[in-house]
Amino acid sequence: MKTNSLFAFILTLLALVMVIGLFGYIGYRGLSKYLLRRPQYCEQFSVDLEPEMHSAELEVGKGKLIKVKITNKGFEDEFRIGFEGPEWIATRPVKVRLDQGETEEIFVYMSPGVDSEGSYTLMVFVESYCGREETEIRVTV
Repeated sequence: MKTNSLFAFILTLLALVMVIGLFGYIGYRGLSKYLLRRPQYCEQFSVDLEPEMHSAELEVGKGKLIKVKITNKGFEDEFRIGFEGPEWIATRPVKVRLDQGETEEIFVYMSPGVDSEGSYTLMVFVESYCGREETEIRVTV
């Protein structure tokens, strides 16, 4: 190997190590658990979700709004808010930044359409780089 090639290889390797050390993680959550440690501040991740109700009965064509309180018990963090469930559900806001101890209300709006009759399990979640918390709401149409 020539001196220039060896020098370029060493610089590339050093840059890669610096980038990994700087960020301390790989964006893909599944790999980060096994390859690299999470930053130390993630050890303080703690968030609570409290829906005003854990079950709801809906009628086709009529909407319903459920409030969910999110309380950040860890360090300041930005949370993405979402849900797993039928397409006739929406959450707002979709992102919120909370300081330690701060509480905010998020809203889950449900409006089932025709042919939506049945029972559903809605999973409302908040997640950040450091973790995820979810709560379940049972819905009957």
